[in-house]
Amino acid sequence: MVAANASGRCIGVDHGSVRVGLAVSDPSRTIASPLPHVSSSNALNEVVAIATKMDAREIIVGLPLNMDGTWSDSTRAARDFASELRDAATADVIMWDERLSTVEAARSLRASGTKRRKRKSRVDSTAASLVLQSYLDSKNSGIDFDFADSNVAQPARHHQTTRTLDMKPENIGIIGYPLGHTLSPVFQNAALEHHGINANFTAWPVAPDDLAAKVATFREPEFIASCVTLPHKLAVIPLIDELADTAAAVGAVNWIVNDSGKLIGHNTDAAGFYRALTELGGFKVDGCNAVVAGAGGAARAIVQALVSGNASCVTIANRTLDRAQSLASAWQNESSESATKVTAIGLNRDELAPIAPDVDLWVNTTSVGMAGGPAPDQSPIPADLMREDQTGYDAVYAPPVTPFMQAVKDAGGTALGGLTMLVLQGAVGFELATGKPAPVTEMFAAVEEATSK
Repeated sequence: MVAANASGRCIGVDHGSVRVGLAVSDPSRTIASPLPHVSSSNALNEVVAIATKMDAREIIVGLPLNMDGTWSDSTRAARDFASELRDAATADVIMWDERLSTVEAARSLRASGTKRRKRKSRVDSTAASLVLQSYLDSKNSGIDFDFADSNVAQPARHHQTTRTLDMKPENIGIIGYPLGHTLSPVFQNAALEHHGINANFTAWPVAPDDLAAKVATFREPEFIASCVTLPHKLAVIPLIDELADTAAAVGAVNWIVNDSGKLIGHNTDAAGFYRALTELGGFKVDGCNAVVAGAGGAARAIVQALVSGNASCVTIANRTLDRAQSLASAWQNESSESATKVTAIGLNRDELAPIAPDVDLWVNTTSVGMAGGPAPDQSPIPADLMREDQTGYDAVYAPPVTPFMQAVKDAGGTALGGLTMLVLQGAVGFELATGKPAPVTEMFAAVEEATSK
C-alpha cells in the first residue's frame, strides 16, 4: 500500500500483487473512491505520475507485517517497491505499518452489503484509505476521515494514546466476573513500578448488571484504562464510543482506554497469542492446519491471529455447533485477500478423529481443564488423537499445566500455556494505556514468582 501526502492533498495506493487500488483526500476529508485501477506491472510509473501531478511531499509505503511485527514475503515486496519509488520519485518515501488494514477493509465492505463482485476493487481503495488515515492521525493533521462512497461502511480508527503520566492510584485495572483468579495485577503492577508510575492496577469484580455503571466511571478525566475479561468482552461494546481496528477485526474488546473522555475499545488478544505462539513456541503459522476448541471471545481473537498469519485451514470445534458455525462465517465470506479456509465442526471425538492426522496446531479456548472450572481434570481434545509433531496451545493459565497440555506433552508434542498469551496481550495493553514500552522480562518474572508460591 502507498499513501502520498501533498500540500493539503493526499493519495493512497493499495499495491497488491495483482491489482492497484486508489483512495484520494482533500484538506477536509479523506475519500475512499473506486477510482480506475492501474495495472500492477505499471504501478510504479503510475504512482510516480500521480505524486508528481499532486506535487506530493511524501509517499507513505505501508508494510504488510505479520501480527507480531515480523516480516513476510509481502513485506519484502513492499520494501522493494518503496526502494524503487525512492529512485524514481522526488517526494520523500516513508515506510508505514499496515497490519489488519486489508482485513478491516474487507469486513467493512461486507458489513455495508457491498456486492461480492465489486468487493475486490473496493477492498483495495478502502485499505489504502485506512493506511492513509493512520498516517494522517499520527501527524495530528486534523483531517477528518470520511467515505465519499455511501456503499462503503466507515471502519473504526486505530488510536495511539498519548498522556501525561501523573496518574492517581486505582485509575487503571481490570473488570470481569468473577476475578478471584486474575494474575493481571501481578504483572501490570510490576510494569508500573518499573517505570515509576504512581498507579495501582486494581481488580474490579463487576457483575453483568453493574457493567454499564462501572464503564461510565471510565470517562472521568484522571481515569487511564481498564483491561476487560470474561464475561464482558462483547457486552462492553455498546457502552463505549469507538473500536480500534484490532477490536473491530476481532469483534471483541479486552482493553478500554480513556482518550480525553472518549472510550476506545482495543483488542490485544490476537497479538498476544501470535507473539506467544511464534516467539516463545517457535511455531510457524503460515500454511499450518489448526483446530480451535471453543467459540467465545478468546477463540475469535485466536482465529483472527491465525487467519492474519496465513494459516492454511482453521477448524473451529465447539460443543454447540451453531456457535462454531456463526463464528466461522465471519471468515467464510471474507474477500479473497485471505487464503485461509475456516470451517466449523462439533467438539466431539467422532468429528475430530477424521481430521486429527493433518492437524499441526491444537488450541483450547474452552474452560475445560481450568482450575475451579466445570471439568478441571479433563482435556477438550482426546489424548489419543495427538501426535509428537503437533503443538498444543491452551488459553487456560490456571493451572500452569492443564490436562490438555499434559496430553500434548505425553504424546511428545510441544505444549504452551495461557500465561504467555496473558502476559503478552497485557504488554500490548500496557503500552496503549501508558505510552511506555512494556518491560516484558519483569512482567514474566512477576508472574513466575506469583505462580511458584
